[in-house]
Amino acid sequence: MTIHLSRSQEQFVRTLLQEGDYASETEVVEEALRLLEEHRLQKTGRKKLENLLLEGLDSGPSTPMTAQDWDEIEREGKLLIAARKNRDAR
Repeated sequence: MTIHLSRSQEQFVRTLLQEGDYASETEVVEEALRLLEEHRLQKTGRKKLENLLLEGLDSGPSTPMTAQDWDEIEREGKLLIAARKNRDAR
């Protein structure tokens, strides 16, 4: 694969190398790609969260939480914890 950089991008890479932040051009590109991937994952997560919030807002009027609701949440949480412990124990 061949990558073409603008003059300013090339200079930036050279500066990073001269300052000792990276040992090679490859390290610079790898770090840039890692950060881009992280950014995309965060963007995807934000979009999912936004969709869930909109789904909640569109689901109708809210209702007060009952003791039964809290008990159900606690039961589900305990099941998730137990499943994770079983998975990690393997």
